[in-house]
Amino acid sequence: RYLPESVKQDLDENKPNGFKKEIEGVYYLNRNNIYIDEDVNILPGVVLDATAGPVIIKRGVTINSFSLLKGPVVVGIDSIIASHSQINSSIIGPVCKIGGEVNQSIFQGWSNKIHDGYLGNAVIGKWVNFGAGSTNSNLKNTYQNVVMSVHGKKVDTHSLHVGSFVGDYCSFAIGVRLNTGTIIGPGSSIISSEFPPKIVPPFTWFINGKLRQTGFAKFLETAEVIKKRRDQQLSESEKILLERIYNRIDTKN
Repeated sequence: RYLPESVKQDLDENKPNGFKKEIEGVYYLNRNNIYIDEDVNILPGVVLDATAGPVIIKRGVTINSFSLLKGPVVVGIDSIIASHSQINSSIIGPVCKIGGEVNQSIFQGWSNKIHDGYLGNAVIGKWVNFGAGSTNSNLKNTYQNVVMSVHGKKVDTHSLHVGSFVGDYCSFAIGVRLNTGTIIGPGSSIISSEFPPKIVPPFTWFINGKLRQTGFAKFLETAEVIKKRRDQQLSESEKILLERIYNRIDTKN
């Protein structure tokens, strides 16, 4: 609900160079509220709609043809938007690959949702990968407020629309479905055609209806492979932080 305010703050503190020139074949609505850095690649057939809020495109971004971006939207440095994407009221962090339909969601950065599928009212950490067709629910069939569990207590969000909260280094197989108000702890993998529990502890594999904890050494091995694919590496401080999280897992729950 605070996303429009966050986009405005981002614009005030880190304003791009402004709308430079029209790119042939790109359609602009309310162009005075559109900010495009230099060194971007926006292909013909893209629609940038800043009627309801600013559209901010930062350097190194590629937006492929026939995509619609409806503000308030921020697309971070070196991110890629796939063809036929619909991005509405969302913040896309740096070096993300995003496709399908994304609505009122935040990607922290270095995460992939490049295939078709819906993601709404979600907060996604870093180094997360969604398989093709992954989709979340952000509205209950009863049209009642979403109630979530926070530290073992039920909390009324006072909102009809609440999607998923996904920690760093999570991965999702093809066709994964997440229920309203689902929390996926960092370092977890979801490989299932059925809904996972609404709370998946950190460093957990959910496979065919069963939860099992992954070994920390195995997780680090996978995380290092993930980062090397982007010419990055795990820092020692990050390893210490992740190990502290791992050691705090309550195996009884």
